[in-house]
Amino acid sequence: MTSPNSLGAEPGSDLAGAVERVYDVFASYPLPRLLHSSPIEDAEAIFRAVSSDKLRQLSGEKLGTYAGSAIWTVGDVDDYRHFLPRVLELAIQGEPCMGFEPNVIAAKLERTSWRDWPSEEQQAVEALFQAAWRKTLTKHPDKGNAVPWLEGMVLAGMDVAAALAAWRESAYPEAMLHCADLITGNIKKLDKGRMIVSEQVTAWLLSESLALHLFTVAVEAPLRPDDRERLAWASETIENNLKLPGK
Repeated sequence: MTSPNSLGAEPGSDLAGAVERVYDVFASYPLPRLLHSSPIEDAEAIFRAVSSDKLRQLSGEKLGTYAGSAIWTVGDVDDYRHFLPRVLELAIQGEPCMGFEPNVIAAKLERTSWRDWPSEEQQAVEALFQAAWRKTLTKHPDKGNAVPWLEGMVLAGMDVAAALAAWRESAYPEAMLHCADLITGNIKKLDKGRMIVSEQVTAWLLSESLALHLFTVAVEAPLRPDDRERLAWASETIENNLKLPGK
């Protein structure tokens, strides 16, 4: 297999640059003076938490309640744009609260009609999602799940073709482990011809070329025996599915 270091910039350096770009682009949105909310929320307590530290120093604990409720029941679009860089940065770090899940962030972006935002804001957010996706593909699935980033890109109408290309061309065998987990975790959906994430993604998951690639990585890559089995099983799952009537 190709060495990861032969592919130019490391995914981590791309991601760091994307994070800085998001902070720069959204720097014009100030900390709100107050937060409006539905009656079910304690807006004052949430505001005290999110205003208790500088944006880049806000912990997941302090930002978590806001991040989970933002747009749905707390704050407006410009409030969210102020906090968005830190929300995205904590999402990359794997902060466990609901508001930091990439697919949840994407749903909030859609709710705000983010495709009407200035182009530089859209580009900065999409570049970060793509960079976070590529970086997570370099990690073992036990250390981070890449799929929510892909789901987020689909939800927010981002370039899934570029994401699939990064997946297909990744020099990291861990990328295929994420693929294997997505396949084997959705066997019933595949067998019933149901869509997984998006039509584009499903078509790729059910391709002969992917089945061959998974098997090749299982044989050639320096992986644990159980990971080799995961890849081989995913390859076999694709092959079996392609043999089903009507496929």
